[in-house]
Amino acid sequence: MPNFSVDWHSHNIPHWRRILERYRGQPKVRALEIGSFEGRSTIWLLENILTHETAHIDCIDTFKGSVEHERMVSTSIICSVDSWTTPSRTRRRSNAS
Repeated sequence: MPNFSVDWHSHNIPHWRRILERYRGQPKVRALEIGSFEGRSTIWLLENILTHETAHIDCIDTFKGSVEHERMVSTSIICSVDSWTTPSRTRRRSNAS
């Protein structure tokens, strides 16, 4: 698991779980995440909702950040995201071992 600099996701997990539970384990579910930042919510989606081997997620982010990111080191964010760009099936399998 990568080291994250902030957590803007965890407090929303109960809401996401309630809303997205019907998609858990379903085949051919496709998701689009706009504003991925470091990928914390992406990883949660892959591990908890997009669990079928044919599920897919595309993530879009400029990685330029906004005012609240000005003090962060952008290279650490890019390195963190680069380390999670393998296909989700491969990533889930390697995390399980």
